[in-house]
Parts: sequence; structure tokens; C-alpha cells
Amino acid sequence: MHGIHYFGPFQFFMAAAGSRKLANQTLTAAAPFWTFTKQFRNHPMPYILESFKLADRSGMDTCKLGRVIMLSVVVSFILTFWTFLQFSYKWGGISEGRGIEAYTTIARWLVRPVEPDMQSLGAIAVGALFVFTNTTLRLRLLWWPLHPLAYPIAGYAAFRHLWFPFFISWLLKWGILKHGGIQTYRRTFPFFLGLVLGDFTIGSVWGIIGLITGEPTYAFKQW
Repeated sequence: MHGIHYFGPFQFFMAAAGSRKLANQTLTAAAPFWTFTKQFRNHPMPYILESFKLADRSGMDTCKLGRVIMLSVVVSFILTFWTFLQFSYKWGGISEGRGIEAYTTIARWLVRPVEPDMQSLGAIAVGALFVFTNTTLRLRLLWWPLHPLAYPIAGYAAFRHLWFPFFISWLLKWGILKHGGIQTYRRTFPFFLGLVLGDFTIGSVWGIIGLITGEPTYAFKQW
């Protein structure tokens, strides 16, 4: 969930304990970790697990797949560092918010230490209880309409652009299940999955064409 901002382990610790209990050296050393604790980016583990599942179902050699994945991790690690440096030198690291946000936040905590935030902890507890309750009801009651993921997704920053497609998907699913039953739903599922895959495929192809030609093309992401 890319858009869940400022709720990593570091922010949670600040809300629970405050910054007064941490040494200045600890806060300063924690600044570089702000990049992947400020918000949740796309995590590689689900994709890797799904790759192994597909390989297992199709009879592929999972050992070879594991080696290929590890090689791709090393290659992407090197390319990411190179790309990041290229962009930073071209447009400027500070102007792109690289580093300045992390150290500005740490400096603020050093100058004005924060106390434990009971209000934030209370909100976390309420949210956890709400999701746990929805999960329990969904597992025990087939007719329960609320999915436990709906609550955290609602706080996703970009969801204001996505709520209507989600609503259309829910409405179509409800109509198919109500009037066609589970068999119709299973028959139509590949069609809707193909729509998603087609959108991603076309967006990726146009993006690659734009990189090769240097010309602006179809923008897959509009926000």
C-alpha cells in the first residue's frame, strides 16, 4: 500500500514512547531508514510467493526459479542505485525531497522532543478492533458484506481516484452472484481478470515505447 503514509515502525514507536526516551545518536542514525518506514511501498514478498506458487502448479523447477529471482534482486539493486544517482544529479536530490524530509523530521524531534501520543494509540486500537471484528464476522457469516481490507484501504491516499472503479467492481460482482450464482461468477472471473491484465500490459508497452523513442505516450497513472 503505497499511500499509507507515516505509519511505519518508527512512527509507531514515536507515538508509543515519544522521542525523549531515545538518544540523539539513535534518532540521527535512524534517519536513513525513513525512506522505507515513512510509508509502505510495494513489497516483493507477495510477488515472490505467487511466482513460486505458479511455478509449483505448472511443474517448473522452483530451485532454478529461486536462483533467477536472486539474480534479478542483485541486478535491480545495482540499477536502482545507478538510476537514483542519475536522477539526483540531474534534477537535484534536495529538490526531489531526497533526504531533506527525513533529516528535517529528525531535527524537529531533537529540538522539540515529542511525548507519547495517546490519541494516535487509541486510533490504532480502534482500527485494529474494527478490522479484527470484520475479519471474524466475514469468516463466520457468509452474508457479511464488509471486507476487512476495506477499512485500511479507505485511508489510502490515492483511493480518491479509485473508489469509483472499486464501486463498479463490487456492483458487478453483487449482480452476477445474485442473478447468476457462483457458477456464472466463476465463468466470468477470467474476463474481468483479463481486463486488469490488459490495462497493465498496454500501459507497460506504451511506457517502454516512450522510453525508447523519448516521446510522451499513454500515461498509465493519471495522478
